Amino acid sequence: MAVQAEVRARAHALWEQPGRPSSRDLEFRLQVERELSESENE
Repeated sequence: MAVQAEVRARAHALWEQPGRPSSRDLEFRLQVERELSESENE
């Protein structure tokens, strides 16, 4: 799976957990990108 597709899928899953809040999509995308960056640095 391409990295961008992985980011989108994970961000979507995170967005669904709190009930799909509007206007928080960027927050979840940035969270996923941060998680991936941290895991690459380990």
